[in-house]
Amino acid sequence: MTEGPTVRFGLLTDVQHADKETVSFEGRPQRYRESAGKLRAAAEHLHQLHRQEQPLACLLTCGDIIDGYPASDSDRRHKVSRDLQLIAETINTVLQPLPVHHVLGNHCLAADRKELLEVLNMPGSYYNVEVGRG
Repeated sequence: MTEGPTVRFGLLTDVQHADKETVSFEGRPQRYRESAGKLRAAAEHLHQLHRQEQPLACLLTCGDIIDGYPASDSDRRHKVSRDLQLIAETINTVLQPLPVHHVLGNHCLAADRKELLEVLNMPGSYYNVEVGRG
């Protein structure tokens, strides 16, 4: 068997950021407000790997970068939009110029679809990309 080139990429999933109080889910605390800081630390680590040790072809987020709010929250659309902007800005600022590709998760759908695709620079809800060619 002939070995082909290795493609390295960063992977982030289930950030679930929201400006909400910590709650317990199945006995585990969900610290929504802490997620943006943890995301920044993870993104900085990936960026350091990319620059110093092991160049990455891209970053892939695998959904649920935001969490959303209950339907009873009359300000939920504004809050979701703010959360989405914060997380996208964190990813894009820390990881530039590394390409970032997103997969939508069910929590992401709390955001307006048009805004979601625009903020995440996605060509559509479903798409494909080639990475590692150069």
